[in-house]
Amino acid sequence: MPASGDGSTSRGGPSARRRAPATPARSAHELHSLLAMSTELAGNLEPATVGDLIARHIATATGVDECGISYWDQEADKVFTYGYYPPERRAAIEPAYALAEYPETRRVLTGGRSKIIHVADGDADPNEVRYLRSIGNVVAAMLPLVAKGEAIGLVELTSAREVDFDERRLGLAQTMANEAAMALENARLYEQVRHQAFHDPLTRLANRALFRDRLEHALARTSRGLQSVAVLFLDLDDFKSINDSRGHTVGDALLVAVGERLVGILRPSDTVARLGGDEFAILIEDVDERHEATAPAERILAALREPFPVAGAEIFIGGSIGIATGAAGERTVDELLRNADFAMYQAKSVGKGRHAMFEPQMRDAAVERIELAALLRRALERGEMILHYQPIVDLRTRAIRGLEALVRWHQPERGLLMPEQFIPIAEETGLIVPLGRWVLREALKQAREWQLRYPVDPPLSMSVNLSPRQVADPRLFDDVLEALTESGLDPGCLTLEITESVLMGEGLATVDTLRAIKELGVRLAIDDFGTGYSSLSYLQRFPIDVLKIDRAFVNAIDGAEGTALVRSIVDIGRSLHLETVAEGVERPEQPGQLVELDCDLGQGYLMNRPQDAAAIDRILAAPDRVPSASGEPARVD
Repeated sequence: MPASGDGSTSRGGPSARRRAPATPARSAHELHSLLAMSTELAGNLEPATVGDLIARHIATATGVDECGISYWDQEADKVFTYGYYPPERRAAIEPAYALAEYPETRRVLTGGRSKIIHVADGDADPNEVRYLRSIGNVVAAMLPLVAKGEAIGLVELTSAREVDFDERRLGLAQTMANEAAMALENARLYEQVRHQAFHDPLTRLANRALFRDRLEHALARTSRGLQSVAVLFLDLDDFKSINDSRGHTVGDALLVAVGERLVGILRPSDTVARLGGDEFAILIEDVDERHEATAPAERILAALREPFPVAGAEIFIGGSIGIATGAAGERTVDELLRNADFAMYQAKSVGKGRHAMFEPQMRDAAVERIELAALLRRALERGEMILHYQPIVDLRTRAIRGLEALVRWHQPERGLLMPEQFIPIAEETGLIVPLGRWVLREALKQAREWQLRYPVDPPLSMSVNLSPRQVADPRLFDDVLEALTESGLDPGCLTLEITESVLMGEGLATVDTLRAIKELGVRLAIDDFGTGYSSLSYLQRFPIDVLKIDRAFVNAIDGAEGTALVRSIVDIGRSLHLETVAEGVERPEQPGQLVELDCDLGQGYLMNRPQDAAAIDRILAAPDRVPSASGEPARVD
C-alpha cells in the first residue's frame, strides 16, 4: 500500500525527522508477540492466510490501527497486497499498484530503510499523502520485508489516530518483519506451484483437474433447469510424426499455437484445456440443440486446416473431435469425458479430420478393455510381467545413484505392452495390488544383487511407484517389510514414489501407514510434483524425503517462466530439506540448466532409457559409470 516520507518523518509536521535507531532490549510483551507469530506461521503453509496472519500479529504487537503486507513483483515493477488487518478494511486498499507512481515506496524497497509519513508533512510526496487520506488515515510507516538479503515486499503500518512511531515501535515492527519475510516468500512460491497445479505449464490452458472442476460445476447448474453441457474431446492427428521429424521443441511450440488458436475462435465463456500430450478438451455450456455442440467443433476443424507458423516454417496438423452432451441426472463428469473419448476414437476410425457425436454403440470399443483385463488376471501366474529400470543420476557427475523400477507386460499375443496400456485396467480391477506387490519384491531383490555385484558409496538405491490402491491397502506395511526382509536390502536404499493426488485422497490410516514405513528407514517421494493438487499443506502431514519435478516443468526451463517455476520447486525442497529429482531430462543443455538451479538428481532419455536388467547390468559393469579417482565427471552412455 502506498505511503511516503524521507528517512523517517514523525507525526507533527515536516520538521520532525529521524531514523529508526537500533532496537532496545525487548520486553516480555514483545518477545511473546514474536513467539506467537513465529509459532502460527510455522503451522501454516496456505498463501491465502499467511499475509493476513502476519498483518494481524504486527498490528496487534505494535498497537496500530491497520497493517498491510505486500509483495514486490520486480519483473512487473508492481506491489501486490498479500494480507491486511483488519480484514474488513481490505476493500479500501488497492490490491496492486505500480511503483512508478510512488517513488518513496520504491526507495523503501531499494534502500532497505523504513520511512514514516504524516498527512501534515508539507515535504511528503503529494501522491503518497493523497492515498493516505483516501483511506481515512493520517500517519503511516513503511518497513522493508527482507529475505535472503533482498527486499521482497513491505510492511505498512497506518492509523487514523495520531501514533508516535518511536524507536521501540519501529524496532519491534522491523524485527517481526524480518521474522515473517521468509514465510511470505514461501507463501509466494506455494502460490506459484498451486497455480501450476490447475494450469498446463506449456500452453497455460486449464489442465485436467481444473477442467473436471468446471465441468462438475456446469453440470450442477443444469440441475436448476438450464440447458445441457457439451464436452468436445480433440486429439491432433499424427502429432507423433511432428515430434519424430521436427523434434519435441517444434512439437511443443505447435501445441502452444494450437491452444492459442482454440482460445481465439471460441467464446470467452467456453473452457479450453489441455489434458496431456496432444489431447485438448473444450467445455461448452448452455447447449440446447445438437448444432450448438457441433458448430464449435466445425469451427475448430476449419481453424486447424490453416497452417501454423512455427520455427520459421508452416506446419499443417489436423484433428479429430468427439462430442458428448448431457445434464445433471443424465451424465456424470466421468461419463461425459469417457463418452467424448469414445466418440473421438470413432471420428479417427472413419478417416480423421472430422467430428463425431457420441452414440451408445461406441461403447463396444470398451469390450477390448474387458478382454485385456481378463488376460491381465493370468499374466502374473504365467510369468508375463517383466521389469525395466531407468537410472537416476547425479546431474553434476553423471554417476548413477539409483534406479527406478518400471513394469512392462510381455503379452504373448500382443507383444510388449507399456504401463499406460494396462495399469489403468489394473487399478480399476484391483489387480494393481498383487501386481505392485510383485514389482516391489522383484525390484528389491534385483537392487540387492546389483549392490553386491557393484559396490559403491553410497549404495545404489531403488525407487518403486505405489499406486492409489496400494497406498490404501491395509497390507502395504507388511508387503514392504516382507520385501525388505526377503531381499536383504537396507531400508534406506528404498524410495517409494507416491503422487500428490494419492496423498490428498487418503485418510488418517494412510498417514499412519506411511509414517510406519518411514520409521523402517524407507524414503518417500512425491512423483510429478506440482501437478496434482492445489494445497501444499500435506508436506507437513506426510514424512516426505524427495520431490520429483514433473517432466513438463523440466521441458519448460528454456523460458523465463519455466525456469522460475523449477527454481521455486527446488527452493521449496531446500527449505524443507528435501532432495529434488528432475524427470524427463532429454536435451543436452538441460543437465547444466538444472545444476544452475541447484537440482540434485535427474533421470531421462538423455542419460538412459528404461531397459531390462541385463542391459542395466552392462551399464553398471562399465568402468566409467562412476566418477574416476581424479574426480573427472563420469559418462553414462
